[in-house]
Amino acid sequence: MNVRPSPPPRSARPQAPQYDDFGFLIGHHLTPTLGFDMNSGEDDYIRMWREFINYDWPLQKTATLVKMIESGVPHQFRGTVWKRLAKMGSHRKPEHYPETYFEVLSAVGDKTKASQQIELDLTRTFPNHRMFLGDNSYRSLLKRVLVAYSLHNHAVGYCQGMSNCAAVLLMFFPDAEDVFWLFVSIIDYKLDHHFEPGLRGMTDDAAIFVKLFQKTMPKLYKHLEAAGIEPLMYLTPWWLQLFTNLPLWSATLYLWDLYFLHGTTALFIGSLSILYTCQNLLLQAVGMQEIIPILLSPPLHCIEPKCLAAAAADLHVYKLVKQYRSNRSREQEATVRSEALTRLMKKDAQDMKRGRPALLPPIVTKYKTLRSVFKRDSEEERQKLERRDTHVALEEFLEKRLLHLPGLQMSRPRRTTDIV
Repeated sequence: MNVRPSPPPRSARPQAPQYDDFGFLIGHHLTPTLGFDMNSGEDDYIRMWREFINYDWPLQKTATLVKMIESGVPHQFRGTVWKRLAKMGSHRKPEHYPETYFEVLSAVGDKTKASQQIELDLTRTFPNHRMFLGDNSYRSLLKRVLVAYSLHNHAVGYCQGMSNCAAVLLMFFPDAEDVFWLFVSIIDYKLDHHFEPGLRGMTDDAAIFVKLFQKTMPKLYKHLEAAGIEPLMYLTPWWLQLFTNLPLWSATLYLWDLYFLHGTTALFIGSLSILYTCQNLLLQAVGMQEIIPILLSPPLHCIEPKCLAAAAADLHVYKLVKQYRSNRSREQEATVRSEALTRLMKKDAQDMKRGRPALLPPIVTKYKTLRSVFKRDSEEERQKLERRDTHVALEEFLEKRLLHLPGLQMSRPRRTTDIV
């Protein structure tokens, strides 16, 4: 008589893999903690967002839109919100290119210089997410997007960290062409310089970050500096991967919401907010060995979206970044104008030495032009220029600036009070 073998005990049966609400494999060592979106469980808030998207969405960025996004985007609306915010940005729009632009670029496949590096990074891109486990169609879509972008932006090509950014978009948008154009909006919106050889954009923005860090948290800045920690040690992984390496996935998505809303300013908002919420822990930590792990893997309770939002509000990061960039732009403009004036003055001196007529008007106009340049430098300089003694000093500076040039003989300019 044939005896049917008894089934294995329930505990011995292989269990189907379980995934969290974001699609990450539960129990995997790389899986970030799920966390919760701000207000995601409140029915009234969900209803308000649905009505806002369907009926009240503005054509341009408004105070209401900013307030709602900074208060938290419900996860089910995130894809729609990102796509609409991207259309508001200054990225290149698809209608500027042929309809088959993406198809042609992505069809190149393994024939590009970047293909080998892309292929290596595919296996390391969210290997704990259900969409990228093993060899599947989503890995193929991810490769198409990255290859197409490497050809679209020759100056940047492909860099490590890009695969994570493109993969996040694929989690929300199944169409590879949609993902490609959204990826263009992310990288080309002033972020491409971060990926250029030499990381020129990273160092430029890091210089801005240092100024803001010193201003908002001077004690913590000195503490990290004393421990030998340079800002680029933690800014590089945060910025090049757009915070996808944070241990709390809801925090990553919240900072992506801010990026689509504010552009690269969100990098400063996110970085300073993380430092602000971890400030007490970092000040208690001693030495690089204790501080770096906190920076690269902040405690979960410190980076919850509501904590980051509160920190950004306390620090007024958006306002500070806007103010600093405006001042820096004026300084750069003043420098360019001053350099241009100097070149013209030298040209004047050379032409007069050769007996040619001067390009610039007489000394009075030169003085007024130079004064207008210096007047733009800073508020402090503007206040000084209102005082007579500074006017006199500036005249003397001008006199020295002009008279030391070879072949330029010119009488001493009249005092400011005499200049009409």
